[in-house]
Amino acid sequence: MLYYQSLAYYNLDIIDSAFMSLKKSVAFNDYFPFSHSNLSNLYLEKGYYKEALLHSDRAIELDSNFADAWNNRAGALIQLNFIDSAEFAYQNAIRIKPDFKKVWFNLGIIKINSNEYKEAVRCYNKALEIDNKFVEAWIKLAEISAYVGDSLMSFSYYDSAIIYADNPWYPWSQKSMLHQLMGNHENALLCIDSAIVYGERISENDKFLWYLKAYSLTVLFKYPECVEACDTVLKYHPNNQDAYLMRKDALKRMGVGF
Repeated sequence: MLYYQSLAYYNLDIIDSAFMSLKKSVAFNDYFPFSHSNLSNLYLEKGYYKEALLHSDRAIELDSNFADAWNNRAGALIQLNFIDSAEFAYQNAIRIKPDFKKVWFNLGIIKINSNEYKEAVRCYNKALEIDNKFVEAWIKLAEISAYVGDSLMSFSYYDSAIIYADNPWYPWSQKSMLHQLMGNHENALLCIDSAIVYGERISENDKFLWYLKAYSLTVLFKYPECVEACDTVLKYHPNNQDAYLMRKDALKRMGVGF
């Protein structure tokens, strides 16, 4: 009863109540692996990694073929800096549940951090074989391609992420920054404007996008437009020094106020 109560709370996004129900559930019945695994997941979300590891291990002790528990164990081990043990846990999760796309994704992150880019690409491709609308996997492939210098593939992967994302502001913004790095500021502006369409006014995302726009505009000597972009940032974030200084520089180059 307490376990199912916790599920109801979790699905309603009442996390603290779900957490309390799971704690009561494992106290009442220590032999139910699902309660331990879900409690481990909530401990992970709250940042209590040792407790998360304790409960994932208990779930695995009760059911060694519990893929979710192995995934939670890996997540806790990563945060505790036991990377090799975390990779072993992810491999176990995949052995038990080969179509566990989240595990393939997380394993890819480990491979990136160890500079094993070919293996990381293989992990993300496996995740996309399971779900070709997995936006985060497309973005990771784009980031890897950009890092190794294959900008054409990176743009292609970002385009896929844009197609499948519910709100594609992030892949649009990342694509714009890649254009900026390559010196293609006209294309960068097109991407930024597309990102701004999906950005939420007054948010940190919006400030970031308008600042990117101001940067490309100043590189293209479009100083009046740069000032307008900086004004948009400063309207909602009046203490933003980067926008203030860029605006000041653009006005100086226009010969205004000097």
